[in-house]
Parts: sequence; C-alpha cells; structure tokens
Amino acid sequence: MYCDSPAYTKALIYGRELLKIYNECGETNQEGNLTVAMAEICEQQYKYVEARERYDKAIKIMKELGDRRTEAYADEKSGIMSYHLGDYDKAKQYFMESLEIRIQIGDKEWEAADYGNLGAVFESLGEYERAKEHLEKALAIKILIGDRRGEANCYTNLGTVFQSLGDYDKPKEYYLKALAIRTEIGNRAGEANCYGRLGSLLHSFGEHVMAENYLEKAVSISCWRPWARAGLSLPPYIRKGVSSQIPGSL
Repeated sequence: MYCDSPAYTKALIYGRELLKIYNECGETNQEGNLTVAMAEICEQQYKYVEARERYDKAIKIMKELGDRRTEAYADEKSGIMSYHLGDYDKAKQYFMESLEIRIQIGDKEWEAADYGNLGAVFESLGEYERAKEHLEKALAIKILIGDRRGEANCYTNLGTVFQSLGDYDKPKEYYLKALAIRTEIGNRAGEANCYGRLGSLLHSFGEHVMAENYLEKAVSISCWRPWARAGLSLPPYIRKGVSSQIPGSL
C-alpha cells in the first residue's frame, strides 16, 4: 500500500524532531526504535534509498545497544531495500549478516527467511546452483518448524530456479507440491500462483492444451485476474517470509 499521505509526511517531520531530542538526551534505545519506525514509513512510500539509510543507522544503534534481534531485522530490511534498488551484491551482504546473527541467536524462522532471500538474490545474479542450495536450506527449516505456507513458497521458488535452468520435470514437481499445500490450507491466491506457473511452464514446453487448462484455473480465481488480464507473469517470491521477504511472497 502506498502511504504518501499528509499523516505519514507529518509523522516523518515530527519523527526527525523527536530523533534530535532523543539523541541530545542520550535516549539511545528510543532513538533506535524510532529510526526503525521511520525507515518502515519510507519503505511503505517506496523511498528505498532513504529507507536503507535509516535502516543502516538503526543497525549501528542496535549494535551499540547489543540488540541482536533488531540488528538482524534492520540488516534484512537494508538487504530488501538494496534488492529493490537492483544492488544485488549489497543485498547479499546484508542478508548474510542477518543470517549470521539469526544462526547465533537460534531464530530458525527468520534464518529460513534469510536463506530464502539469499536464494532470490543468487537467482537474480544468475547463480542458480547457489540459489538452489540456499532455497533447499530454507525448505528444510520450513518443514522442520511446520510452516506449511513457507514450505509452499520454497517449492515455488525452487521450481522457478529449475525452470530458469531449462528443466521441465523438477519445476512441475515443485509447483504441484506447492499447489497441494496451498489447496490444503485454503490459500487461494497461492493456488492461482501455482496454476499460473504450471501454465507458463507447460506452454514453454509446447504443451499448449494442458497449459491453457491450468491458466483457465488461475483466471477463475478472482485474486489472480489482474495478472491474467494484463498478460503478466506472476512476480517471483524472494522474505518472511519478510516482513521481510522480497515481494511476490504468497
């Protein structure tokens, strides 16, 4: 949702003034929390450069405070902003830093998110084997912690990677696994996503009749109609799993 409203603009103005007060008074914890909140507002307004600058400031503050969990969150967020800006090498650096912290503190859920984000970055860099390696690690954790939605996301992402490699059987296998889970948990948008991916895959390999069948199923799910009518491919998944996952997560 685009949040370029007067209320958000005022929040940023007041926030800047409040940051000065916190800084002058040595209220480092309050300064750090407010810095994160202001970065999130910038992110919602698609001001990715400013958002990354603020997340970077938050990283420094959280390091000073010893708040490892929030430091990892800000690292991840800076990575997502970098990804949006097309700075994949920088995004990779941020995600690796957040991953290291989350492994140290034993945060399995967000560890999986970092593996997923790294998988997306490596895919964007054309490093498909490394993308597959990280997505498989994310998948293993999702299965371990019982995150069915996240498990399905991993299957679709792995399918995309194999499809980029020109494979047919593996993407189909993974998309069907994701479809089964999403149908089971009632994720209709996710179902449409899978039908769309299967249709695209089969079409690229000349199976036009079956492809049309899958695409019609995708179109029949109302939440997928905007994509189908526009003739667009559904965006790839990459965060939270994140708050934080890179856009496209279903």
